[in-house]
Amino acid sequence: MLRPWICLPAALGVLLADEAAACTPDPCAGTTAFVGLQRVGAGVDVNVDVPIDGVLVLQAQWFGEVTAAQLVDALTLLVSADGELVDGSVEAIDRPGMTDILLWRPAELLRSETTYTVNASYLNGDDVPGECAAKQVDIPLEFTTTAGKAEPLAAPKVWSDSSYGDSPLMALDSMVCCDGAYPVAQELCDIPQGLAWTKGKCVPTMSRAWLSASMGVASILDNPTAAQWARTLYQDGDEVETSLKQSFTRSLTEPACFTIIQFSLATGESITSEERCVGEDLILPLGDLPLDPTPMLAELCEDTPYICEANDDGWVPERCRPWPLPATQPEPASTGCSVGEPGAGLGLLALLLVVRRRRGSSRSITR
Repeated sequence: MLRPWICLPAALGVLLADEAAACTPDPCAGTTAFVGLQRVGAGVDVNVDVPIDGVLVLQAQWFGEVTAAQLVDALTLLVSADGELVDGSVEAIDRPGMTDILLWRPAELLRSETTYTVNASYLNGDDVPGECAAKQVDIPLEFTTTAGKAEPLAAPKVWSDSSYGDSPLMALDSMVCCDGAYPVAQELCDIPQGLAWTKGKCVPTMSRAWLSASMGVASILDNPTAAQWARTLYQDGDEVETSLKQSFTRSLTEPACFTIIQFSLATGESITSEERCVGEDLILPLGDLPLDPTPMLAELCEDTPYICEANDDGWVPERCRPWPLPATQPEPASTGCSVGEPGAGLGLLALLLVVRRRRGSSRSITR
């Protein structure tokens, strides 16, 4: 049995005193502009050296709606060493999770242990307001190469970890309230902010239990090589996410199995990890689970609890019905004490001890 939750009154204006001021229209809304470019490493130091057979990995910054092709078209990037321009091309990675990543690929092997200068610039459109971005954004960068080539691509060694948690479902259709509480949906700048009510108390009738699963690849080989690799996470055979990072986190409501495909940004070569399964040996329930609100309602409410029909804004006070608590058994009348029969006082004391012991109990989870 999951523990009961209590939801106390929440002020309707708790988020911000002046919502109108907080939602001042953004002058850059609807504008597409490029604002920056930086080096990134695949889970390692962004300033790591680049193998002589590698690529320069860059991350673009912008706001608005931009495609991978637009990122490339708007960018001018010149690479030089000792004052001489180096031939190369800029490529985009058109796949979910990587649309902000650009690669500069040299036409030939880079020189070993050499510092390269990068001069990049974005040219924004004439319709971009000056307070949003400059007409031309210049980005100076540099990188240094290693003494040799990258290490061969290796199968990723995968680690995994998980933890169990549960929390109440604060939804209009899964609450019981009392004493004048009528939950309403809050929004701030058109963004949902949960439920709130001005008085009374509410208790949820549902809880969601989940397994927070983390998995990733152990750091292997040298950092310059590792920075040339990206990874794709698969859950039960379906592609979930592609990223430069070395670890992933998923929230599960049922057991799942994962694999990670590691691939080289320089060559496109890939290799798949062994499968890791999470939650198969879990004995605790997952997903949406019922909560019994009766004990908490009996303790908190002065009047009969109720539930109401709801619209998009919240509960409708005119369309409520009682949610009666189970009837309690009347205590037997006291008739005095006789040999072998406990008196009413001793029986009540025993009942209080049982109730106190039950309220003091707790659940522990051994992982």
